[in-house]
Amino acid sequence: MYGWHPKAPLGTSWQGKAWGIRVIYYFHSGMMPLYLLAALGKNEKANLSAEEKQSLAKAVTELVAYWRRRNEQGIH
Repeated sequence: MYGWHPKAPLGTSWQGKAWGIRVIYYFHSGMMPLYLLAALGKNEKANLSAEEKQSLAKAVTELVAYWRRRNEQGIH
């Protein structure tokens, strides 16, 4: 998916240089905002399951469809 980066590190002040969390976000284009889909502690989970990936992909599909409809209607 365009703009999908499942393991972007984000530092936290209490964990210093270890960068303690991973974020999953989605950016499509200027037609819709950047969405934070999940934030996980590195110690919580190494990878997403196939079911979790599928669920996130479905959410992204719905978000894109919503923003396309909204932009076609000229709603800002």
